[in-house]
Amino acid sequence: MTPVSTSRVVSGGAPGITSIASDESAQAAIDAELQCLTHSIITLKSRRNEFCFINKLPPEIATNIFHRVRAGVSPRRWIMVTHVCRHWRRMALECPSLWGSVSLARTRRQELNAFMARAKSTPLIVDILMLKSRFFMRHKGIHA
Repeated sequence: MTPVSTSRVVSGGAPGITSIASDESAQAAIDAELQCLTHSIITLKSRRNEFCFINKLPPEIATNIFHRVRAGVSPRRWIMVTHVCRHWRRMALECPSLWGSVSLARTRRQELNAFMARAKSTPLIVDILMLKSRFFMRHKGIHA
């Protein structure tokens, strides 16, 4: 990758349309280089993560750990585990049983759809929490 030069020479008089166009062109070239560098950094970080001890665990053991974590947190917090790194995300998404339990009381429709798609053919365990509202109790003649 060749570095982009940011210096320019403007000859003759006041800045005009030509210098504005060249400024925009230089900015676009720098933006393109930044995008390439950002991609390179992400790739290098991903490769670096491969050497972490936890990422060297066999998938069966990592998945077992994920099951234990999954059992103790809400769906929203569980999804955060899949954002740690690409390796963890791939392992979690490839294990349908991690996605077979969902609570309708605390899950948004988008999350519910994601859980159902990721569970694939795994039987779903759906937790439904129903609360009696004061409105319901008043209309049924029940006083709280």
